[in-house]
Amino acid sequence: MKQIINKEQERAKFSFEKASKISDNNKKNYKSYVKSLPMMIKKSGLGSTIAFIFAKKETGDAYSSIYNELNEWLAKQKILETEDGKLAEKIVNLSPEKYMFATMEVLEYLKWSRRFAEGLFSESSGG
Repeated sequence: MKQIINKEQERAKFSFEKASKISDNNKKNYKSYVKSLPMMIKKSGLGSTIAFIFAKKETGDAYSSIYNELNEWLAKQKILETEDGKLAEKIVNLSPEKYMFATMEVLEYLKWSRRFAEGLFSESSGG
């Protein structure tokens, strides 16, 4: 019998898998970033926030993980056409309807990322 997975379960599963793979030296930053990104999106917009992450991702820090994670998630949800790593370019070229949908999807997704980061990277676990 095939299990039916709803969108929230799918977000949770994907987010947990990604959070579980964050390296020890990036856990603290990842946790901080996924907690602050929703407010940044609400204040500045998705495009501006993705551009910010894009500019920071080359540092090899948790921003790179978040950028790739969001790119992969939005492609998996068919909001972006491919997982080619061109998230910033694709976000700014979305139609207004897809842009709004992408914004809502990223905000919903980040709720799970924040929850798992808080649980997996607690102070007692070294994160």
